[in-house]
This record gives sequence, C-alpha cells and structure tokens, in this order.
Amino acid sequence: MRRHGRRDGNHAKVRDGLRDAGYKVADLGSVGGGIPDLLVKGHGRMMLLEVKDPAQPPSARKLTPAEAAFFAAWGDACAVVLTIEDAIRAMRGTLPACPTPDAPSSKDWLPR
Repeated sequence: MRRHGRRDGNHAKVRDGLRDAGYKVADLGSVGGGIPDLLVKGHGRMMLLEVKDPAQPPSARKLTPAEAAFFAAWGDACAVVLTIEDAIRAMRGTLPACPTPDAPSSKDWLPR
C-alpha cells in the first residue's frame, strides 16, 4: 500500500475551483492508500472526489486497485471527476456516482 498519494496535474484547479464555488474542501491527496483526493461539503451534500487528469491517456486514468476497493466499500459517497465542472455536477448529484463493477462505464475506471 502506498503511504502517500500522487496528485494529478489538475488537482489544484479542481480543489480551488470548488472552494471558489463556495464548497468546503479538505485536500486528502497526500493520504494515499486508495483514499480519494478531496472531501467536499456544501449545499447539503458531502462527497469524496477522486480527481483524474483528462490530459492523461484513459489507461492512466483508471482507478488503482486500492481506489477501486475503497469505492466499492463507500458506494455513492464518492465520484471520479476530470474537471471542475464534473466536480460541481457530482456535488449537485447530476454526475454518476462511484463506479462499480456492474456500472455501464466501469470499464473506463476500474483496473483490469
């Protein structure tokens, strides 16, 4: 298990954009171990968001096995986001929640 997480290139932009939009954000990006990058609260909702970099190829954006295990345990309390727009949609409940093995888009996020 990794002891410290690695931040994607767009991590700060998503974090700061959420703060600018009025959300409270705890940056968990250095925690590692499959824990999502951001804990976000606002407008009656709290979620864990995993930031992936859209500049990376799809294979580099897949969840790690540790992330996939965390998401499987936490269900709809987490989401994968690529942009600040995704993050705001997740917080509004209009972005599909955490991928699961039976989700139609799971091939895009889950490790093989």
